[in-house]
Amino acid sequence: MEHLTNASLEHLPTRISYLKAFLEINNSDAATLQSAQPLITPLIPSILSAVYSKLLSFDITAKSFVPNHVDIEGRITISHPDIVIRKDFLRSYLIRLLSTNDFSSTSPFWTYLNRIALMHTGQPSFSRRSSRPDLQVDYIHMALLLGYLLNLLIDEISILPIEEKYKRGLLTAVNKVLWVQNDLFARQYSLCAKGQGGFERLDLDGRRDEKDGFRVEIECPSTPGYEPTNTLPPTPE
Repeated sequence: MEHLTNASLEHLPTRISYLKAFLEINNSDAATLQSAQPLITPLIPSILSAVYSKLLSFDITAKSFVPNHVDIEGRITISHPDIVIRKDFLRSYLIRLLSTNDFSSTSPFWTYLNRIALMHTGQPSFSRRSSRPDLQVDYIHMALLLGYLLNLLIDEISILPIEEKYKRGLLTAVNKVLWVQNDLFARQYSLCAKGQGGFERLDLDGRRDEKDGFRVEIECPSTPGYEPTNTLPPTPE
């Protein structure tokens, strides 16, 4: 029996190692996803349209795309410039999911997924967002978005004219990776919640030291006195 503690799971590679072991993620999953890129890339435009049509069909999710003081009713559509930018980001995310060949516990791929999660709690986890307004989206909406995205991918992959064993492997690999992403969302929102009245100081690997030369302040944007931090170094995206 493998021994783990809750504290050890704050360290990103240890957490990823546990998730991989539990979900039985291995490099063959990475190879399957990478090999499917030519099959799935042509499907991305319709997936993006479906995702953002869904997000704009509820005011509680649509308001994430406009300043707080703007009335969203009738003012934002799927062709709005801000939505086009968001669609481009999601397109890059999906391509990234299909591009890695390294599912080791210390792979930059998992750090990327972790930064995606951190970004939606209001922290500028990518250098390009350091000068942009906080992106703060409640966890419920991110979890639902992942669930809806998974449904779309299942529907699209299920009708591909490919060998059934390969199709099952591809569906399983997509499912595993999106569950890891969901856990990393939950992790970052949990750290944010702990930040009410104080905050944890962790680097992106979840370590409490500063040997990488920077720290990330995990603090809820709703915390009184909160001010966004821009402590991250430039990183490749």
